[in-house]
Amino acid sequence: MSSNQIPQLNVLPETRDLALRLVADGKILKAVGLLHRATGAQRKDAKAYVEALRAEVLAQRVPVELEGKAIALVAEGKPVDATKLIVLNTDLNLKDGHRYMDALRSGRLAPRRPEGH
Repeated sequence: MSSNQIPQLNVLPETRDLALRLVADGKILKAVGLLHRATGAQRKDAKAYVEALRAEVLAQRVPVELEGKAIALVAEGKPVDATKLIVLNTDLNLKDGHRYMDALRSGRLAPRRPEGH
């Protein structure tokens, strides 16, 4: 499995919801442990799954229109400017802004479309 792929774990919806809440609360290691125990997956796969959940949580803090502008900057070959745009216009810190943009660029997080499109 490449680093851009999200592992396919057999996660019950309630387990996923609990892991998502743990990630939103910043309890990344607890979420990894939960998924490791609940699915029997290797820790590295549980961690990769949690990183995908983390990208989802970060995406909730970025307006769709801003995401579109950042994607356009990446398409112009300006990924640093895209990350700056996200960091300066949201409450994400630099590390989370980079993590979010990396998830978008790698395909681990699908771009969203504005309402009505």
